[in-house]
Amino acid sequence: MRLFTRLGFRAGADEMYMHISGLAVRLSWLTAMVLLLGWSIHDVVLMPVLPAQFIVLLMAIIVYWAVYLYVQRNLTGSREE
Repeated sequence: MRLFTRLGFRAGADEMYMHISGLAVRLSWLTAMVLLLGWSIHDVVLMPVLPAQFIVLLMAIIVYWAVYLYVQRNLTGSREE
């Protein structure tokens, strides 16, 4: 535990750490999606079949938007009961 403290990590996460980790996750997700899209386009050009990485890309996008819409709906309280 002291090693992490010496490296600059703290025990509790404040707003800045949450912002930094959120930014890192968003950028890594964007990078993965761009790479999967490029790989998919490359494979479609070489072989006219639907590659597996394109299906992974679509599933990741579907999960992202489903969670985004669900959380947005629940946090804003726009649901009428």
